[in-house]
Amino acid sequence: MERVVVTGANGYIASMIIRDLLKDPTIQVRGTVRDPSNEKKTKFLKELDGASERLELVRLDLLKSSVDDYKKAVQDCIYVLHTASPFPLEAPKNEDDLIKPAVHGTRTVLEACNETPSVKRVVITSSCAAIAYGHKDGKDPKQKYNEDTWSEVENMGKEEAYSKSKTLAERAAWDFIKEKNPSFSLTTVNPAGVFGPSVSPNPGTTLEIIEKIMTRGFPMLPNLGIGIVDVRDVSQTHIKAMKSQSAAGKRIVNCAGEVSFHQIGSILAKEFGPMGYKPTTAQVPYALVWIGSWFNKQMAMFKSGWGKPFNVDGSNVTKILGIEYRDLNLAIIEAAHTLVDHGIIEKKPKYVPLSSSPSSAN
Repeated sequence: MERVVVTGANGYIASMIIRDLLKDPTIQVRGTVRDPSNEKKTKFLKELDGASERLELVRLDLLKSSVDDYKKAVQDCIYVLHTASPFPLEAPKNEDDLIKPAVHGTRTVLEACNETPSVKRVVITSSCAAIAYGHKDGKDPKQKYNEDTWSEVENMGKEEAYSKSKTLAERAAWDFIKEKNPSFSLTTVNPAGVFGPSVSPNPGTTLEIIEKIMTRGFPMLPNLGIGIVDVRDVSQTHIKAMKSQSAAGKRIVNCAGEVSFHQIGSILAKEFGPMGYKPTTAQVPYALVWIGSWFNKQMAMFKSGWGKPFNVDGSNVTKILGIEYRDLNLAIIEAAHTLVDHGIIEKKPKYVPLSSSPSSAN
């Protein structure tokens, strides 16, 4: 049996990874969560196929746990998939609330792995936020970003704390590799906006964009383009990267393409309009966003990316790992269905579920 550690096990991406790992009967999974006894946040993991025999949950806190705590978690493990990192939909009051846990968690897990001889590969969930932000040429539609590009933290405002946190955490990881030259190899996975079905009944802030468009929590939509990738593709990227020699020492972007908020609204309106839902499709004028940015954190985040194309090349995942991206429209539609099926969005009388449930989606 090969043992794999997945940090932040009850998260949106992590829980999909665990579901997929458990499909392999030769793999044992050790997932870290803040409180293994919290049934509300862990029961769904324990109910996954294969979990009763091959899933162990242990206590670990991104900011509070020590290197020794992490060493206990990664003991006797061959692969470590570090997915845990805070993700907000709006800018925090203090950017350190995001930056410190992200950097500390990354450094601590790497220190622990460096003192654990069994660990051969660490895969860290980074983000396109560590690639495509803070660039002065960001409005140039011809500019394409890829794994060789780093977001420029010095050009980011306070409203871009999440991008700062992911950039600084990933840089800390690669700096660690250069400084320590550990016996394990490192791969980082850099997803764009992750949509699709959720194994977890509480996907958190990740799918909140879909929820707000479906429920008109956004009365109007910003002129923003975002990169999208299906969560199942992100899961497979982590799993294949942990064993691939070609992925060792590399960053791997996960981005299947770009859509605008307006396009997301239109896709959802076409699918769910006949079922009695009224997703937001109208676009907010820039003047309102500019004014709102002075007193609304969400508007401040919208203003920072207004009108900028999301030009990120995600083709290397196919070249290196042979993964073909799933359809973007379907990822958006399935994300909304999963929110209805989990009771996060009201189930209308005319609602028609997908033929397969989110938890059993392939």
